[in-house]
Amino acid sequence: MLVYVDSNVLMDLLLGRRNKLGQDLAERAAILIERALRCKHVLVVSDWTLRELRKNGVDVDRLAMLLGFIGDKLRTVSVDEEDWKAAKELDPNNVSDALHVMLALKAGADVIATRNLRHFLKYRRLIDVELPENL
Repeated sequence: MLVYVDSNVLMDLLLGRRNKLGQDLAERAAILIERALRCKHVLVVSDWTLRELRKNGVDVDRLAMLLGFIGDKLRTVSVDEEDWKAAKELDPNNVSDALHVMLALKAGADVIATRNLRHFLKYRRLIDVELPENL
């Protein structure tokens, strides 16, 4: 299965985040990475995702180490002007999330792994959306 990984999943892992109940989200994100390494999934990240990670304080060296660790189980997709245009048409009120959807579709992903179901469930008519630990 080809899985587009939303920025928040990687932030959970790299920043060791917990939810409001104190539950370890990094551990849940790691489940997805582990399954990819065991050949269950191929993961997709976009250059947009990488920009969001840097903007939110993710250490570039830790990010590079993680991406290198994933190795051949990782594909990348790049954003272009057409993707921005399509995202603005899809959801002018939330272009950032819509851009992730457009990039996932561009990459041929089967599903988007995200912690942000509240914003992404409205795109289910275009692509499946799941929590990372459910994949």
